[in-house]
Amino acid sequence: MVAPVCDIDLYADEVQGNLYPHVARMRQEGPISWLSNYGVYYATTYNAVKQCLSAWEALSSAGGIGLLDNRTTGGPVRRQVLVGSDPPDHTKHRKVLTRILSPAATKKLAADYESAAERQVTAALARGRFDMVSDVIRPFTVGVLADAVGIPQEGREHLLILGEMILASVGPMNERFEQATAHVLQAGSLQWSERISQRESLSKSGFGAEIYAAVDAGEIDATEAAFLVSLFLFGGVDTTITSLANGIKNLLDHPAQWALLVEEPSRARDAFEEVLRFNVPVQQMYRSVRREIVIEGVVLEEGKRIGISIAAANRDPAKFPDPDRFDIGRKPIGHFGFGTGPHACAGQVIARMEAQALLSALARRVREIHLAGEPQRWISGGMASWKSLPVEVTAS
Repeated sequence: MVAPVCDIDLYADEVQGNLYPHVARMRQEGPISWLSNYGVYYATTYNAVKQCLSAWEALSSAGGIGLLDNRTTGGPVRRQVLVGSDPPDHTKHRKVLTRILSPAATKKLAADYESAAERQVTAALARGRFDMVSDVIRPFTVGVLADAVGIPQEGREHLLILGEMILASVGPMNERFEQATAHVLQAGSLQWSERISQRESLSKSGFGAEIYAAVDAGEIDATEAAFLVSLFLFGGVDTTITSLANGIKNLLDHPAQWALLVEEPSRARDAFEEVLRFNVPVQQMYRSVRREIVIEGVVLEEGKRIGISIAAANRDPAKFPDPDRFDIGRKPIGHFGFGTGPHACAGQVIARMEAQALLSALARRVREIHLAGEPQRWISGGMASWKSLPVEVTAS
């Protein structure tokens, strides 16, 4: 089968902000398309995406997960860990994080996350009107993750500055990426990141210290440890912020679903899973075809890149009945919000804990919630969410 040619610019703002109708049309044309604007394949059906995410031997992550293979962009090629690597290096690094982030090891953080969520919600409710992103989601997420890793309080604003550049870099090298890079350079965020990733900058307890304990055990070297600390922070902050922002917007758009969550705050975990299925912020990721492979009848040519559309797969009606309906009672088993296969998100247990703590705290304390102003869209590098959600609430 020859992949049908598609001339949609998936990185145009109007497309990224309303991606689902476009990928639905592509999915109807075939499981994999050829994006003529960027010269890449693009998988859109659930089965094609699942196969692509699992076929690491043929579809390599060594060039990063962005549109461009970072080994061919002309700049210096930095050493990659976890996200930008394949087994056996990937296996070595993942083993360290899997041990640190096991459900048993992270269970002790649940009470801390719940307390932090309660404090953040209480402070916001005192205002009556507030911005759900800047006043609740962003400070809560940055705070609990930075505390868990063990980085100092000073300079945590650099996490968001660097995150903006990192997320922009997974798309085309456009004006948005240039602006984000300029901001990073002006703020000195790279120097801050390098400093706080070192052992001496981290607290004696926390995930960062545990990563460096793997250096003492001879599992990884100090350079790898510093990369893992950075990855922990920058891979876990913005993706969780954007997921939660999407979730609140979904609930604002579907007040009956908010009422269900208020009635049963224990639904918070299931609600977050449906958010990830219905409106995943990481809309696609890429792999390099290092040897010819056939996916769903389409031959992928060696040396090309392939986009793997998480967003399209999560709304494939062949997997999820009535996929364009947001329903927190759905139990969307098998969604790809955290990927699947060898490169499935290593920090998903933490993201779920954060989301459950915050959504359940809001559901317990807020009876009604409404928009109190115009939401501001956030779009960057193949991700879409909200940077401002002004709300007015009625406390329970």
